[in-house]
Amino acid sequence: LQEIKNRFQGDCQIVTYSKGIQRDQEDRGARGIIKRIRIGLRIISHYFLLAYHVFYFRNKIGQYAPERIMIINGGYPGGDACRAAALGGLFMSGANKPIMNFHAVPVRPKWIFAIPEYFIDYLIAGSVSCFVTVSESAVRQLANRPGLFNSKKKKRVIYNGTEIGLDNGEGSEENDIRRELRIPIETLLILM
Repeated sequence: LQEIKNRFQGDCQIVTYSKGIQRDQEDRGARGIIKRIRIGLRIISHYFLLAYHVFYFRNKIGQYAPERIMIINGGYPGGDACRAAALGGLFMSGANKPIMNFHAVPVRPKWIFAIPEYFIDYLIAGSVSCFVTVSESAVRQLANRPGLFNSKKKKRVIYNGTEIGLDNGEGSEENDIRRELRIPIETLLILM
């Protein structure tokens, strides 16, 4: 991260966040009713922590007042901190809503998480301006997440290897992508 900060040229502040949100770990050693109680408590506490982080990120976003936010998540659902940051977009308007980027194929939630995950996916679909991924296959696999798949939000594919440079001309692919996502060329982004 320090290398990125050193090499970055421009008016930008890099804000890091490293607190994780624990999720469906295996409950080894416990049996029967004790195991079920532990699993139930873990599920409930997980979603309370997620809600806490949504408000944390809403406040952080308000504190920094960025022109744009792009949330880069490895897969979907991927990191819950990224999902919480996206849900912070529920409180933003139109063009300022975050862009949700994911790189790997979205996975179906375990049956025990299906209902709350559908609800969270539905909220995320309403909190972002669009979804960006690296392949048509990943877009098709959104069917594993009906709350996102059924969203009317634009799903944009930007293949790995798209060349990005500040010297690209007006008609370049980079500027076409910025135009399509309604990001002015002079706008700086928060990448998360």
